[in-house]
Formats: sequence, structure tokens, C-alpha cells
Amino acid sequence: MIGTLAAVAAVLGLLFMCASITKENTEKAVRKQYESWEN
Repeated sequence: MIGTLAAVAAVLGLLFMCASITKENTEKAVRKQYESWEN
């Protein structure tokens, strides 16, 4: 039971990390695109 909870927590942690990294990269890309439109 505890092993299952640990596995689920690990998977959720990985997903959360990936999501935040992807979000940062997406925001950077959007910002670059926006700046190139303004110039």
C-alpha cells in the first residue's frame, strides 16, 4: 500500500516538474514571438 502511494506520488511529482518546465518554455517562446511582432 505504501509502495503504491510512493509510486503515485513520484509519478505526480514528475508530471508536475515536466508541466512547469514546459510552461516556462512556452512562456519564453510566446514572449519572443510577441517581441518580434512589436519590432
